[in-house]
Amino acid sequence: MTEVALVPPPTQSSRIVSMDQFRGYTVLGMFLVSYLEEFHSVHDTFKHNEYYFSYADTIMPAFIFAVGFSFRLTILKRIAQLGKLKTYLSYIKRSLALCLISMILFGIGTKIDSFQEFYLNPQVQLHPREYLHYLQTPREQLNAELIKNQLRTPLMQAEQWKLSEGTTLTAAQLEAIDSRVTEQYKLFIDSYEKFRTYNDYQQAVQQAELQENLQRNIDTGKLTLEQLDPEQRELLHSTITFPEYTSAPFFFARCRNIAALLFKSHLWETLSIIGITQLLILPFIRFPFWIRFIVMLMFGVSHVWMTYAFNWQFLWGYTENFNYLNPNHGLNNWMGAWFETGNDRSWDGGCFGIFSWAVVMLAGSLSYDIIAGKLSRTNARKLALCGCCFLGRLCLLLFNPVCTTHPRL
Repeated sequence: MTEVALVPPPTQSSRIVSMDQFRGYTVLGMFLVSYLEEFHSVHDTFKHNEYYFSYADTIMPAFIFAVGFSFRLTILKRIAQLGKLKTYLSYIKRSLALCLISMILFGIGTKIDSFQEFYLNPQVQLHPREYLHYLQTPREQLNAELIKNQLRTPLMQAEQWKLSEGTTLTAAQLEAIDSRVTEQYKLFIDSYEKFRTYNDYQQAVQQAELQENLQRNIDTGKLTLEQLDPEQRELLHSTITFPEYTSAPFFFARCRNIAALLFKSHLWETLSIIGITQLLILPFIRFPFWIRFIVMLMFGVSHVWMTYAFNWQFLWGYTENFNYLNPNHGLNNWMGAWFETGNDRSWDGGCFGIFSWAVVMLAGSLSYDIIAGKLSRTNARKLALCGCCFLGRLCLLLFNPVCTTHPRL
C-alpha cells in the first residue's frame, strides 16, 4: 500500500457510516454496562471485573479501536491540508486538552481536608488520621509509649513475615527495630513541635484580633472598662508575642505524593487515556502499514514485559505494612517503593497501561488501511474472518467459571 492510496478520495460526505455506527454501538455499550452494573441479578459477564475478560470489558477497547481508525483517517487529511508541523501541534493541544477536561470532570483523586496535613511527615509510618490526632493532642497529654508502640507494631510484623516457619526474631533484630522506632519517633516529635508552634501562632493571631476589637469598642464608646470581665481586662493589657513558625514544612513532599498518585492511578479516566495514547502513537501514526504493525507488536511485547517485571505488583499496590520488598513472599514492588504510593491501586492499566491501549489504537489505524486499500472488499472479508475467530476464542473465555477471589501474594 502506498501513502497516496491511503488518502481518502473526495466524496459528497466525509463521514464513514460504518465507523459512525460502530462508534455509536460503543457509546450505547457504555450506557448499557454502566446501567446494568447496579443490579445484582445481572450476570457477571455484563459487569466490569478484575478476574477475567467480560463483555463489559470489551467496550472501552472497542472505543479506543474506533479512535485509532479515525485518528489515521483525519491525520492523513490534515497533513495534506496543513502540513506536518501544524497537524502535530493541533493533536498535541487536543490531547492535552482531553487530559485537562478529564481532571476537571473527575478531579485528581486526592482530597486535602485541611492545611494541617502539610505537617505530616511522610517518613513517619503512622496512619494519617492517627497522625493528625496526635499532632492536635496538647503536650501534657501526649503519650510517648503509646506512639512508639504504634510505630513498632508494623515494623515487628514486617520482620516476622520475613522469617521462616518456627523461627523468632533475634535480639539483634529486636534491637534494630527499637532503633528504627526511636528514629521514627524523633521524626514525629520534630513534626509535632513544628505543628504546635504553628498552632501557637494561630492562637496568638486570634488573641491579637480579640484585643484589637476590645480596644476599638472602648475607643468608640461601645464598651467601658467596667463592663469587661477579668479575662478581657487581662487580654487588653497583655503583650502578645508571635512565635516564629515553619509554614507547611512537608508541603512539597505532600505535593509529590499527590502527583505520584495522580500519575500512577487517578489520571487514567477515559479521556486522559485517549489523549495520552494519542500522544504516544503520534510519531508513528502516519507511517506505512507494516511499520505501524511492527510498532504495535513492540508496544504489546513491552507491556507484557513490564507486567511481568514490575507492573503487576505496582498496579495492585502490593505492600506489607509499609514494606515494598520481601523476597520470602515474592514481594518485589520496587516501582511502588520509588513512587511511594503505598497500597493504592490503579485501574485500566494505570500509567503503564497506555502501552496496551496503544496496541488497540494502532490496530484501529491498521484496520483503516485495510478498508481504504484498493482491495478493500476482499480485505474487509479477511478482517471480518479474523474478527470472528478472535470473537469465538473470546466467547470461550467469557463463560469460564468465575474466579471469586483474587490471587494474592
